[in-house]
Parts: sequence; structure tokens; C-alpha cells
Amino acid sequence: MDKAEKYTSGNKQTEVQVFSECEKKSTHEFREKDMTSITFAPENNNCVQTDVVTRNYTYDPVSKKFWYEAEQDFSYIISQLTQTDMVFEDHLADVDGDGIKDVIKFYFRRIK
Repeated sequence: MDKAEKYTSGNKQTEVQVFSECEKKSTHEFREKDMTSITFAPENNNCVQTDVVTRNYTYDPVSKKFWYEAEQDFSYIISQLTQTDMVFEDHLADVDGDGIKDVIKFYFRRIK
């Protein structure tokens, strides 16, 4: 994951989260029907692996919706999908509490 953006409707602002070099070591390998995430985080001046998770998913190319197994009500929109880049959009959270769902975008970049 390269970066994340949070757009809040209350103040019409976009906040960009740039990940540390350690966090950028995290990988998310998407295969035909499942994905494995290996995450890293800084800890005591070291970069340590914090988790390894494999989950099944479904992607509907017509609606561009992506969801994890048994989480159809919590789908993402894939707004960009190329050979090298993918953008997930989360339209489910009201981050700023104004009653309007905000948009969080996750930017993935292919490394292989």
C-alpha cells in the first residue's frame, strides 16, 4: 500500500496518510480468490512483522465491488485497476460525525 486518503464531507478536506518506510514493507498479495496480507510496523526502533492474514474475497468487475468472505455488506469500490495500480474506496464510515458517509481511498502499487 503506497498511501491512504481520507476525504471528510464536513470540512471538504482531504487528509493524506503517507506510510513509514517500515509500514511500506507490508504486502498484500491478491490471487484469484484470496489475498494474504503481511504487515510490518515500527516497534522499539525496529521494523517488525506484526501479522499474516489470508482471506477469501469476491470481486464483481461489473459493479467494481470488492468484499471479503461473509462481509458483503462491507464492500469496497475499486475505482482504479491497472497492471500496476489499484485504488480501493471505502464509502461506509462517517469519519467526521456529520451524518454523511466519507470516502477513504487506499492506494496499492504492484511490486512484482
